[in-house]
Amino acid sequence: MRMVLINSTDFMYETFQRCRLGLPDTGAYLQSLRGLLERVRLAGALDLMVDEAWPAEVFGALEAPMIASGILRRTDRAEVGPQNSKCFENDKFFELIEASARDLTQLWSQGAFNAVGNLGYALHNVPEYLRLGNFSRLGFEFCFRIAAYNWKELSADLQRALCRVMNIDVEKAERLIRLDGFAINNTRERPAPMSELKVVDRFMPGEW
Repeated sequence: MRMVLINSTDFMYETFQRCRLGLPDTGAYLQSLRGLLERVRLAGALDLMVDEAWPAEVFGALEAPMIASGILRRTDRAEVGPQNSKCFENDKFFELIEASARDLTQLWSQGAFNAVGNLGYALHNVPEYLRLGNFSRLGFEFCFRIAAYNWKELSADLQRALCRVMNIDVEKAERLIRLDGFAINNTRERPAPMSELKVVDRFMPGEW
């Protein structure tokens, strides 16, 4: 049986970019992402070797653009899973992606496009953190503030996953979100002009 390779983090990135832009095929990408994440979690590997029939089953019509974009190719191999101390740090990012995929699927089906757009922007760099481990808590703060704009629309699982990445508890996050200027709306329909962005120095960096 012929085997093919799937670069899962590239597909995660492509899916979040579609959420960010509100592209018509976003729903199809989200459905496929959830199936892919289940397989990644089971395998404990970000680059998946699967039989050639599996991509067509999970991705359907998306398989052709995946091939064209290079998602069915090898990069490096990385593990995920809290049971292995080597990859424990990775698990918080994978947990965030899993919770986001569930929420985004539901929000997209409900037509909550503002929340989908903001989450897509907030999450688009997380697959890179998962693969490369080049996370900066300070650098992710801006993305967290964008995700926070739709905080009440997010599930408890996703709220906890975002807070875990930022190393704060949910109660502290909610105190920050109530501060004027903390949450940022950055959807395509209403991108945030630089003139509207506030440096809320009451919580930076000490409050974090």
